Amino acid sequence: MTKIAKESAASEPTGGAVAAGHEETVGAARTILEVGGNAFDAAIAASLMACVAEPVLASLGGGGFLLARPESGESAVFDFFAQTPRRRSAPTDSSFFEINADFGRTTQAFHIGVGASATPGFIPGMFEVWRRHGSLPMTVIAEPAISAARRGVRVTAYQGYLFGVVSPIYSHDPASLACFGGSSADGLVAEGDVLANPELAAAIELLARDGERSARDGDLARAMVQTCLLHGGHLRADDLETYSVEIREPLCFDFRGHRIATNPPPSSGGILIAFGLGLLEQAGVAAAGPVGWDDWIRIMSLTFEARQTVHDGEHGATGHDLLRPAVLEAYARKLAAHPPSYRGTTHISVVDGRGNAATVTLSNGEGSGIMVPGCGFMLNNMLGEEDINPRGLGIWPEDTRMSSMMAPTLIDGPAGEVTALGSGGSNRIRTAMMQVIERVTRPECDLASAILAPRLHVEGRNLFFEESAAGDGPAAGNRIAGIAGVEIDNVSCFDERNMFFGGVHAVRVAADGRHFDAFGDERRAGCAAVLSAG
Repeated sequence: MTKIAKESAASEPTGGAVAAGHEETVGAARTILEVGGNAFDAAIAASLMACVAEPVLASLGGGGFLLARPESGESAVFDFFAQTPRRRSAPTDSSFFEINADFGRTTQAFHIGVGASATPGFIPGMFEVWRRHGSLPMTVIAEPAISAARRGVRVTAYQGYLFGVVSPIYSHDPASLACFGGSSADGLVAEGDVLANPELAAAIELLARDGERSARDGDLARAMVQTCLLHGGHLRADDLETYSVEIREPLCFDFRGHRIATNPPPSSGGILIAFGLGLLEQAGVAAAGPVGWDDWIRIMSLTFEARQTVHDGEHGATGHDLLRPAVLEAYARKLAAHPPSYRGTTHISVVDGRGNAATVTLSNGEGSGIMVPGCGFMLNNMLGEEDINPRGLGIWPEDTRMSSMMAPTLIDGPAGEVTALGSGGSNRIRTAMMQVIERVTRPECDLASAILAPRLHVEGRNLFFEESAAGDGPAAGNRIAGIAGVEIDNVSCFDERNMFFGGVHAVRVAADGRHFDAFGDERRAGCAAVLSAG
């Protein structure tokens, strides 16, 4: 703290709030806000810390999206998600292969190896946000993450669980075992172990000192490319040199008198959230008070149906067509006709007292299983993610920004309050966000109540729900589906809040810029902090 304060040249602290998936991630943002940094400085610091403290979920070799609301100026989405490589190499059995992750209730197949690695955007994304909106030197912003990586962070129960789930990935490479080794039966870190990563500390320090060029054509770039050349991946030097952060206009829509801004196409999450909430209003359900579980099942079933139209034959989205009144009306008629995979994703939300807001969702997939030598991180396995490769694995279009369900979101309320929120959870992001947004736009519902309320999710003819949503276990799911008039083949009941249903981390600032609220979703070990305006 002393070193950071001495190097800081920011204005006086103005208060703020942060919510994220790890206490160290929240602590990094809080430290930066305390020395006078703004919400964007804090969001970058938290994102770097997530790579240290949440390495299964965030990595310098991954990507994501940040929705920025500066105190003066228009909101914008920074798209620094994965880009498919410019040229496809011939895959080998060792460069792209399947493993099975054990979630206890079920197993899921993932594809790893450097043949699954797309061009990462995390580093260019952080620097683009910093150039446009940062107020502190990058050396100050990065210091919490550097210090934590050197001293080590204690592994939480949630992070230990994640390492256990993806142990076939993180124990595949001897270098990964050396980096993430600990006391668990599979040789990886477990709850209570201290995870230090001096190589990652050195990599972040290099970036903070020399800038992003190190990751475009410098030492970090050469290490990433050599890893792919050695192990049969697609990534080459020109992929890193030509990667561009896309600055997009947010997708904006109204719901219950609130103005909502979220991630636009080519990503599909925001458009599907807008579609589902628009359908609630079009059908008159939203105006009738809290939405019933039978209504949610119908809405989610129709949103899943509409999801099939989001992807076109080449670029991944038709998107805005879903919000045309005629389309919503057609789906509303379907609604009225009835009687009344886990993913490696984390989220950070930050607001400050100056009027800045940043909401950022990060992912490394599950990781490629191969460490970048000497750098302390894995490249992503986005080319092996079935959720974001709708045309099938291995037939991706070259040099194309990949789609995602990630949907960092801002809500402007009628009283001038601003809420920043987002979630991890792969294809459950859209349903988690729909349910939380519907609740936080009710006058009587605070952030904690909106996030803690039980959730459900419909995927095709499969219904998943948290037991308190229905009251009496799996039989209730079948009963509610029958009332909704939706054909369901499989019902899965969770007897407590579960990470399957995402992890919505949210913050709010009142119109006066001095009163804050924050809440982290316990489904994904969420933490939060509020700093008074002084």
